[in-house]
Amino acid sequence: MVGNVVAFMFNVLNHAPWGGLIVLPVVEGRMYYIIAVVAGAVTTALMVNALKKPISERVEEKQETSNDELDLTFE
Repeated sequence: MVGNVVAFMFNVLNHAPWGGLIVLPVVEGRMYYIIAVVAGAVTTALMVNALKKPISERVEEKQETSNDELDLTFE
């Protein structure tokens, strides 16, 4: 969403029906297109890191829920 808004604000036109950096030859406003891609990627990375649980909490939850043991015997 952030990348789209940045591109819209700077009138970037993408003449290809897909995205990514492979379409740079057909993009009008290449510099702002790259800035929009970077802004979207940074925003996504920040939100993922802000919303995910720390590893220590995930390990503790996994240990708490994995108390069930299954004993298999083969004869």
